[in-house]
Amino acid sequence: MPRKRTQKIYFGEDQEQAVIRYLESESDDEKNKIFNEYLREPLIIMVESIIRRYKLYRKDMEFDEIHNDTMSFLITKINKFDHTKNHKAYSYFGTICKNYLMGAIQKDTKEQNRSVSYDDISSDIEDRADLSYTIDDYTVDYREIGRAHV
Repeated sequence: MPRKRTQKIYFGEDQEQAVIRYLESESDDEKNKIFNEYLREPLIIMVESIIRRYKLYRKDMEFDEIHNDTMSFLITKINKFDHTKNHKAYSYFGTICKNYLMGAIQKDTKEQNRSVSYDDISSDIEDRADLSYTIDDYTVDYREIGRAHV
């Protein structure tokens, strides 16, 4: 016997149909109404779930910042979903969010590796004889230099 579902479905057929109505709408007012009434809460839950499930946290960012950044990015991509291909909006939106977060983490990691502070590595460099040199304690008298060429 299959287990009974314990969680409420947050992105079901109603939301899939709302996405289609949203995409087909010509009116900004109607799009806003559809988004706020049917899509806003499910997308908030989706983004939150993806961040937590896959542990896609970013250094130096609070959860709310990551969540808002991802939601903003997702909203810019909603219009690129092609509902005529019989794909699920839920799957498309989830993939967009996950790929965006993983890409942002990779970018952050590359940037962090690229900008290693001199203070972090200076003691290692200064202690290596092959990377050090000593300036001679020889004093040059400029008057001596001038006489040599006369």
